[in-house]
Amino acid sequence: MFKHLYMMYILGLDIGGTHISGGLTDACSGYILGGSPISCPIRAADNEKSILAEWVNGIIKILGGISTGSLQGMGIAMPGPFDYENGISLIKGLSKYEALYGVNVRNELKNRLQLRDDFPVYFENDAVCFVMGEYAYGRAKSFSKVLAVTLGTGTGSAFLQNGQPVKSGKTVPAGGMIYHLPYQNGIADDRFSARGLLQDYEKLSCRKADNVQRLYELAEREETIAVKVFADFGKDFGKFLVPLLKSFEAECLLLGGNVSHAFPFFGKALKETLDQNQLTLKIVLSELKEKAAILGAASLVKKKLKKDPANTGFRKTKERLLPLKKDNPDNQYDIYPVFHLPDHSIYTGINSLINYIIEQKTVIIDGYAGIFWEKLKQDIKNYLPAGLKINMQDTNEWFLSETEIEKLVTPYLGEKDAVWGTKCDRTLSDFFDHHKIASYSPDPASDINILIGTGAALSSREASVIYFDLPKNELQYRMRAGRIFNLGTDKISNQAEMYKRSYFVDWVVLNRHKKDILKRIKIVADSQRPDAITWIFFNDLENALQKMSENIFRVRPWFEPGAWGGQWIKKNIPGVNREEVNYAWSFELITPENGLLLESNELMLEISFDFMMFLHNRDVLGEKHADRFGDEFPIRFDFLDTVRGGNLSIQCHPSLNYIRENFGECFTQDETYYILEADKASGVYLGFQEDIDPVSFRKELEDSYNKKVEVDITRFVQYHPSKRHDLFLIPNGTIHSAGKGNLVLEISATPYIFTFKMYDWLRLDLNGEPRPINIERAFHNLHFDRKGERVKEELISQPYLLNEGEGWKCDHLPTHPAHFYDIHRYEFEDKVEIDTNGSCHVLMLVEGSLILVATKNGFRQRFHYAETFVIPAAAESYLLINEGAGKAKVVKAFLKD
Repeated sequence: MFKHLYMMYILGLDIGGTHISGGLTDACSGYILGGSPISCPIRAADNEKSILAEWVNGIIKILGGISTGSLQGMGIAMPGPFDYENGISLIKGLSKYEALYGVNVRNELKNRLQLRDDFPVYFENDAVCFVMGEYAYGRAKSFSKVLAVTLGTGTGSAFLQNGQPVKSGKTVPAGGMIYHLPYQNGIADDRFSARGLLQDYEKLSCRKADNVQRLYELAEREETIAVKVFADFGKDFGKFLVPLLKSFEAECLLLGGNVSHAFPFFGKALKETLDQNQLTLKIVLSELKEKAAILGAASLVKKKLKKDPANTGFRKTKERLLPLKKDNPDNQYDIYPVFHLPDHSIYTGINSLINYIIEQKTVIIDGYAGIFWEKLKQDIKNYLPAGLKINMQDTNEWFLSETEIEKLVTPYLGEKDAVWGTKCDRTLSDFFDHHKIASYSPDPASDINILIGTGAALSSREASVIYFDLPKNELQYRMRAGRIFNLGTDKISNQAEMYKRSYFVDWVVLNRHKKDILKRIKIVADSQRPDAITWIFFNDLENALQKMSENIFRVRPWFEPGAWGGQWIKKNIPGVNREEVNYAWSFELITPENGLLLESNELMLEISFDFMMFLHNRDVLGEKHADRFGDEFPIRFDFLDTVRGGNLSIQCHPSLNYIRENFGECFTQDETYYILEADKASGVYLGFQEDIDPVSFRKELEDSYNKKVEVDITRFVQYHPSKRHDLFLIPNGTIHSAGKGNLVLEISATPYIFTFKMYDWLRLDLNGEPRPINIERAFHNLHFDRKGERVKEELISQPYLLNEGEGWKCDHLPTHPAHFYDIHRYEFEDKVEIDTNGSCHVLMLVEGSLILVATKNGFRQRFHYAETFVIPAAAESYLLINEGAGKAKVVKAFLKD
């Protein structure tokens, strides 16, 4: 019923002298959908009206019924001369498209295809597109300097250096074009083209060959004149190319176009001529053939969109957008850990939702913060069949005024410029005009009724709900790009203010709303790819979460740079952006900001972790812990990377009473540092010196902040060398910092933003701004009695053997009495069996390369070094099986009874 289709389309076109060819390309992978382009004949010598009509008919055929509303843009490979920037044809005297001289082709195509004014249509020389396609996807990608020549109805050319066209300079002819350069008694285009070959054959044989294909067939039959024509062509072509190749210092000559298919007959003469002139470059024939120019043309749109803030500014990050299909290897750390579903469980594209909407007749489309509602509305309209009467109403019209909403949220945002607020106790309905909500009813005269927008499900309790979700990392990327607003506003604040409002207000009320309407949801959609949503029926989602909650799951990690960030993550985790300045954090398991990835038929869909806890918190946490923690997952795993980076700030975290009274959290930010990797000189700042004087310490900190002077921090704070597998304990109120040279696995309670910085080494953040210092709040929470020898005794865990068996042992790494979680470490050569004892386990392989985890319920999954995974309480028991060389070590964090 529901068709699986891509939505991120770019139309690539190649306009030749006899045809127009094209294909819809997937904007994620760049490849032509369906594998093969479509070609339509063109009469290039016709009048303007006829030529444009044939082009438009060809484009419509290539689109194959796909609405232009689903296109991101159109790239066109066009022979010259042509004003590529402005889209104006300058072709004259070449026996093709002369009727278009001076015509603005871009405007004509937009008008005839009824494209919006700002629809991206880009032009480039056909030979340039050809070589760009081959460079990206074909045989030219291993060369830094390429001269590409297309031999067809004319002679196209492009000079490429490191993937970029070279059109000016001393080493190339003007525009990178060679067709007009003089050769013999004419120009290159006359000699090195199909007509040049055919004229040569007619001159020598006194008879005509219909086309180059016919000439090729004659040469295959060893017809003497045909063989000579091709040999002469190769020799002349070589003579013509020699100065061009030498000037550009080309490493590769790339040949394409229909005439290049005859290379077996002219190639030998060409090579001999180049060899005689001491040119030893590689001659390469197009691998992609007619696809090359189409892919190159489509890449024009992709590149332009990346450079245009109006198009790509919807997310500010260097991290890759989640691809539609999983494309990373699974034999190493996996940044896209998926839970596999049965075939045809996940669908893609707004168009695949349309049948469902039509069947239901009345639907509610609700969703989280950060959804691009205007685009979504337009996409739905584009795909609904013409002739239907559509009644679409937007909940944006129902919000209270911004003044009223500001008054509503202000009590939860703390003082002006405060870093933190207080968790909101409001509901989503408080943000709306209740009268407008109550007055909504579907229009019986309409064929389709759609109520759309955040909070839509507050209205009718009868219609099916389609819920659009958005991962927190993507939400924040959109926030940083200034493309989304806080709930009920259309003003963009600075990123820190927007995040504070989101954390303490918007996300809180939206999570409550999501939980309230959970049983009414029929479909969940992942909206992080604006042009390629994926979606799943809620029943299938429930089944998947049920299986995960009884076996194993791993959330999708995400990564962030920071002022003190290091290089270990960038070097060792495949798939992160190597061009990022550093990575400070990996959100391995910080569940308020992680999602779960599902996969079916290679399509990926991400849902927020909230769904798991709303539906299966008792299976995940166990009965003995579910009442205490409710829907909140209590344990956090994340990386702090300071390898070849800097020190973290000198900091502490709030006490339980302080975080409850001031910020509305249920439990506090008690932490530990497990050292996963360490340089020789690495260390951790932890606890006070024996002679600490709080008054003088505070004065030193305040003087540093006010006068911008350094603090000799070890006068006040102890520094402890660190090595692999050490565990440092950081209960709330403990002064601490991870020093440089560590990859720290933070095994901590879930709260993660309540850090009171006292000293930050006088550095700025990555935007060149001072990082906030919170000396006052810190001194309300510091434990000055954690000092001297007591630090080593109480805050550096001393492992001891807890249990052992054949080929395995379990060490207990005791945590502090203030911690509500404990830590075990298993070391094994072969395998070890573990009972959950009714509690959730969070684990990581901290030494070794690969383990297989097998649950009592028969579920099996492999994990690599540094990957975090969760065994829910309901799994009951599981096996850890070592599949790597040498022994394996796995740490396990779990809730204390």
